[in-house]
Amino acid sequence: MLPISLQLSTFGQGTVPGKWVLAQPIEMQRLYYVLGGRGSYQLPNGCSVPFFEGCFYLFPYNFPAHFFSDPAEPLDHVYFDFVSIPPVLTDSPLHHPSESPALQALATLLIETTKGHNRTDFDCGYALLNLSLTLLQREMEIPFRTDPIISEALTLIWTQYGQPLSVSEMAAAVHLEQNYFIRRFKTLMGQTPYAYLRSYRIARAKELLHAGATLAQAAEQTGFQTAASLSRALHSVKQNRLKQNLSYKGIAK
Repeated sequence: MLPISLQLSTFGQGTVPGKWVLAQPIEMQRLYYVLGGRGSYQLPNGCSVPFFEGCFYLFPYNFPAHFFSDPAEPLDHVYFDFVSIPPVLTDSPLHHPSESPALQALATLLIETTKGHNRTDFDCGYALLNLSLTLLQREMEIPFRTDPIISEALTLIWTQYGQPLSVSEMAAAVHLEQNYFIRRFKTLMGQTPYAYLRSYRIARAKELLHAGATLAQAAEQTGFQTAASLSRALHSVKQNRLKQNLSYKGIAK
């Protein structure tokens, strides 16, 4: 498999809430292995695609899909949310059944290992994710989109997101004129460098808050000037997602 750098946000196993409706762009890459239940995802063209038991699904970075689950038979799955350098970028999600011996063995390992897992056991989660991507890459083509310059910029964001970091500083670090850097970054990632940096900081802040950090501590460690600025950013994300969910609430019926 192409050498990649991975950062895991969350992973685990379980059923989604009974009234689960998710309607928002995926801000991280997402890997599912479906154990059962009834659910679907909607493509940008409006087509609804069902989840099938025993299949792996890989959703690319920032993909504007909408996810639904039947409250009577909620979707049961193993899940990983992660980012990678280079990123996975496709026009539609990838899926593959666990028919081969290797993928059947992987499915068994995922089910047994993620059952009742501890969210802080990220070494285990990373190893499972890396193995999953390696085996899936042998079965199907995973389009990791490469651009050495943008990969360098992403590495800069990953390592310095807790410090003041401007778009002009990113462009200078990769030796590109600022406007050209913004266009090149957006072409690959689907959003501007500033938008990516902000969403990445928010994702890291959420992890810290979940682990017990105060709002002030999370803000300080993720590059927000104050706890209030982080609070506003989290509120803005919540409001945007609420609007998107309300816009699509009828589709799940």
